[in-house]
Amino acid sequence: MKGGCMTIPKNMRNNQQQIELKLSTIFKEKVNDTPQTFGYFYDANGEKYCAVSVLSKYLGYDMAVGSKKTQNDNNTNPTESIPYAILEMMEDFTVHANPKENLKCFCKRPYYYYYSLISLLIHLNDYHRMTFTQIGNWLESKDM
Repeated sequence: MKGGCMTIPKNMRNNQQQIELKLSTIFKEKVNDTPQTFGYFYDANGEKYCAVSVLSKYLGYDMAVGSKKTQNDNNTNPTESIPYAILEMMEDFTVHANPKENLKCFCKRPYYYYYSLISLLIHLNDYHRMTFTQIGNWLESKDM
C-alpha cells in the first residue's frame, strides 16, 4: 500500500498490472450504486449494505452471504465472520494516513473510533447517514 492507496489482490485484478485505488475512490466510483442501509450491516434480503459491509463485499467477502452460513448461531455478530485477511485489508487503508487526524470525525459527538476505520465507517454511515458518495468525498478530504 502506498500513500493511502490499496493494491488490489491478484484474484481481484482483470489484468496483470497492479491497480491501486484510494478508499475514497472505492466509495465514490466502485460501490456508489449499491443500495445502502442504515443501522444494520445489510438488510434482511441481503440487497442493501452499510459502508463496512459494502467495502467488505468489494474486497471479496459478502457479509450477507457469509452470515447465512452461520445463521444457526444467534450469538454471532456479522463482523465476527469477516475473514482476517479482509479486516486487515480494510484497516490497511489507514497505514500511510495519520489515524489521529484522518479518523477523527467533524462532529462533536464523543465516540471511541479514533483509531479504527471500521468504527469510523459505521459512525459516518449510521450516525451521519452519509451516502457512499458522501463518505467517499469525506475520505478524499482526508487524503484517503
